[in-house]
Amino acid sequence: MKIPYAIRRWTEYAEWRFLFRRVRGFFVRGWQGWTDLDTWSLDAYISKILAGGLRHLAENKHGCPSDFYELHGEAGHELWAQWLLEKAGWFKWYADDSDGTLGDTNWIDSDLSEEERIRRIKAHQTKMTQFNNVVLPDFVKYFAHLWD
Repeated sequence: MKIPYAIRRWTEYAEWRFLFRRVRGFFVRGWQGWTDLDTWSLDAYISKILAGGLRHLAENKHGCPSDFYELHGEAGHELWAQWLLEKAGWFKWYADDSDGTLGDTNWIDSDLSEEERIRRIKAHQTKMTQFNNVVLPDFVKYFAHLWD
């Protein structure tokens, strides 16, 4: 059985050296909302927050954008919830990088065949293109409507 990277990394001395930074970061994040550690991969940090926040908003919303209501009437409320959940899924995918380069699931694994690596890279690039060209512009369009 292979030990997951999230657990395995704590057995290395280098992780223990940064324990103080992580504990301090916990308190600083509570005070100012972010820490210097979060800026290492700020895109993943923001995506993780958005994924959870959008999911919560979909479950606890009290309205929808006027576009949704004018086009669909009362069904606009349900469509807004679906839109929020869809975007939450995309941001979770981006933050987890489950088919990208993080942890044990990366596609730059020496055990993979060359064809499999190329297939994974192309699939990831296709999904990233869709995220950048379709999902993000649609998200920006309704950014001002992310209220409870």
